[in-house]
Amino acid sequence: IPANSFLGRLIKDKRFIQSFDAASIHPYSRSVDGALGVIKDFRKVLDKARTKVYKYKTKKVRVIKYKQKGRKKVRKISYKKVRKKYSARTAPKDLYITEMSWGSDSSTGFGAGSEAGQADALTKAYTALIQNANAWRLKHVYWYAWRDLPPTVKTCSFCYTSGLVNVNGTGKAGFWALAVLTRKYTLGL
Repeated sequence: IPANSFLGRLIKDKRFIQSFDAASIHPYSRSVDGALGVIKDFRKVLDKARTKVYKYKTKKVRVIKYKQKGRKKVRKISYKKVRKKYSARTAPKDLYITEMSWGSDSSTGFGAGSEAGQADALTKAYTALIQNANAWRLKHVYWYAWRDLPPTVKTCSFCYTSGLVNVNGTGKAGFWALAVLTRKYTLGL
């Protein structure tokens, strides 16, 4: 079941909407554009997962604290305090991408064909994610694997080459592409 369809069913229940502040997704796709499309669709559904926003006409809000001998004791609190109190329930939901990767192989559908292809996919995906981070309320993005796996390990077909470092510890083209992106976007160079 696609993630956006699954989330769409869940958010129909208002109690569910109030039970989380963020959601994560693994937008695996054969292409970068496909992965970005999955993220956009998921974000659209996530944007619907907002609880009722509390609106007040005045700057002061009357809050009934308790009744005492038939009279109501009323305490006034500022609008800012009320807004802070309810902000966690009314804020838009944050998005985390907790797994994303393309292998450097050409033998699987999730392989980019080469180390250069993997580096290009990483650069295109991360650049688009960085550019849309605020609009998508994107908090973190995690690459699936730091290091390639040896052939003796049993895992998914493209996982053997999805790392940014070879089995022997040398950096692949994707490693250096990530280093360039990190320098560009953190240092502005």
